Amino acid sequence: MSDPTAKAKKVSTGGEPEYEAKTHHKSAEDDRVMKDVVAPPKYRLSRELLYPKGTKVPNLKVLRDHLLREGRIEEKLYVEVVKEVMAMLSKEPNVLALRVPITGNLV
Repeated sequence: MSDPTAKAKKVSTGGEPEYEAKTHHKSAEDDRVMKDVVAPPKYRLSRELLYPKGTKVPNLKVLRDHLLREGRIEEKLYVEVVKEVMAMLSKEPNVLALRVPITGNLV
């Protein structure tokens, strides 16, 4: 299914193959108050874009760019990424395990 309002933009992924980030606007005269602000992506980030060619390591450049443009992620993919981050952080020796509630000055 092709969206005639989609405008593709090549996004460099730092040594990785480029992917086309599609921004979906109706036109330059759409309902956006600030016409120079690009509309967020219409579609959620998919597994195919985040994990190119079936790799087990996510393309962080793609994820970062998508989130900075206020894009959304498929729910199952979001849960998977959060679990991966939690597993990585739990192995870090410099992460503090704190109990709630935390009050007072933490600096």
